[in-house]
Amino acid sequence: MSEGLPRRPGLSAARALLDEAMIQLRAVEDPGVPTREVESALADALRHVYQAMASTDDYGAWQHERSTALDGARQALALLQEHLGDDPGTLQDVTLVAQALAVLNEAAPSLLEPKLALPRTDSAEPPPVLRASVGVPTLLDVRRAILYPAVLLRDLPEPLVVPEPDPPPPPPIETEEELDALAARNAAKLAAFLEALDAPPTAALGPPPPAPLAPLPDDVTEREIFGERLEKDEVVWQWSRTAFEDLAMLGLQRVPLEGGGDTWESRAVAETRLLRRVDAIVAAGDAFFPRLVKLIEDRPVVDPDLVWAGIFFFGSLAGDDAADEVFRLARCAPLDDDDVRERVTDALSLAPHPGIDSRLAEWLGAAAEPQRTIAVAALARRGTLVLEQAIAATADPERRVVAAAARALGYVPGTVPPHVLTDLFARPESDIVQAALESSMLLHRGEGLRAMERLVYEGRGGFARSAVFLSLWAGAEHGTALTDAAAADPSPVFLRALGWYGNVASIPLLVSKLPSDDPALAGAAVEALFRITGAWLTDDVPDPAYPENGLPFKRAFVAPPVPVEMTLDPAVWEAWWSKHGSRARRENRYRWGQEWSFQSNLWELEQPEASRRNRWLSHLELTARSGRSVRFRTEDFVPVQRQRLAEWREAIDDGRMNGSLARWPSRLG
Repeated sequence: MSEGLPRRPGLSAARALLDEAMIQLRAVEDPGVPTREVESALADALRHVYQAMASTDDYGAWQHERSTALDGARQALALLQEHLGDDPGTLQDVTLVAQALAVLNEAAPSLLEPKLALPRTDSAEPPPVLRASVGVPTLLDVRRAILYPAVLLRDLPEPLVVPEPDPPPPPPIETEEELDALAARNAAKLAAFLEALDAPPTAALGPPPPAPLAPLPDDVTEREIFGERLEKDEVVWQWSRTAFEDLAMLGLQRVPLEGGGDTWESRAVAETRLLRRVDAIVAAGDAFFPRLVKLIEDRPVVDPDLVWAGIFFFGSLAGDDAADEVFRLARCAPLDDDDVRERVTDALSLAPHPGIDSRLAEWLGAAAEPQRTIAVAALARRGTLVLEQAIAATADPERRVVAAAARALGYVPGTVPPHVLTDLFARPESDIVQAALESSMLLHRGEGLRAMERLVYEGRGGFARSAVFLSLWAGAEHGTALTDAAAADPSPVFLRALGWYGNVASIPLLVSKLPSDDPALAGAAVEALFRITGAWLTDDVPDPAYPENGLPFKRAFVAPPVPVEMTLDPAVWEAWWSKHGSRARRENRYRWGQEWSFQSNLWELEQPEASRRNRWLSHLELTARSGRSVRFRTEDFVPVQRQRLAEWREAIDDGRMNGSLARWPSRLG
């Protein structure tokens, strides 16, 4: 082609315009616009655009699909123009559809057109084995038809119905002849009425004899006994619908609940069932996939878990049409709602479709804050956020975006410039500073340790939980500062920090806080005491017996007991400390009554009953004190977490990490 000739537009532009027109239908406010009919016409046009883009090597098929797409776009435009007024949403959609029509009219097959990854629709080869239920989300490359696009529409009020006007009143009587005629008509009506009153009553007839009952047809009898017969498609649809609703509920069961009684390993059962529901929906057939979207729409209030299920399901199907459907759902969801935003982020993080990454990268430059926040968080969890993107997000004007970026820095490959971290530490928002402190620990950066020290020494150790993070990373020289700060500000944050730090010199201070009227303060004190001593003292067993080789502060690492409701009586703890405290060495660090080691952290990471918070803190501590990095997240599927724990176990057992340090090592990059 000559350089002087303009290139004719391709179908990818029409695809983007039609997709945008479908989503923008939600902005239509005019109740007279038949939005569902417009959606159907646009969806039909977009589906044929997909098919045309898959037929670039067959001009006849390409031309047929393009022509059919044109028909659908024309129909959508005609429906919109029938109610064209001053509604901005309608005008915007008319513009989008008109632009799509212009592109479709001018489009021509081109080798430069981006190749669309669409599902295999051939029937010659056998379908592959479904692999969703192997333990982790898996992309399903199944043979299916191209998806029929669908969006979540809003219910608009019914258009106003103008009532019929009342009939005009009869003309007024103006002559004597008209008056006489009216009197005659009324006299005739009165005479007929009086005649009906004087008529003799008719004899009451008895009920007619019952007619013999005719036998019911077989189909009527069957329906009366067994109910309405359902067609096969309706039965399969009900299965698919139930599986989809189960998928939403099982996705919710993955969300860890602090103090809910469940364990992180128990989520594996829900995850296995969840993935099998994906198998079941796929097995039901692609004809029902668009109806799943409408299930979300049918709820009077958007259900965050159904949105999660829709994004995760379509994100498990291979093909660009499925990825497009994922982002139609995400864009139609009310992302200003915190619950919806959280579930959308989780689904986009877990769905295995590779096309999600490029579309999320486009969201990094979106005008709306929720989309930017979701993009940063989801890309970081997927491991595809690059350093430049994360650094740019830390300068975003919106707080949520900056907090997500600060949290993501700990997992982004590359060296974070020092000024990026120091700028984050100077922010006034505690969630941003906390996220930056956690990332600095994952990166072994000294800027984070110095920021924790500054906050604690300034008496602000409760801000961003900096005292707890310092206790996970601090050396022996920080013990006095932590104890003095906790004595000056006996908050739950400081008391828990003393428990994680593990210096027995803080035990008297912790015991003195047990009689507090504040349940949170007393709970933090007894939790810290157990973390240091491993003593499960209760009102019923105030002085437990120990074997000779299992005395507190002398035993090698053994798994500590799962704590029960421990006593808050300071006299019991003082008596226990007087009896066993002489064996403790002030220069050693203790965890559960034994010398701290990397095994202590690994045990808590693996412990099923450990809370999500404590498992995450154990991971941070293990990272900061060992100098190693393992990409561990408590939000991952259970098999992924087990794999990461195996990596930690291998790192601890490879001989290069001292397994019984008993001190406060600190590793900086």
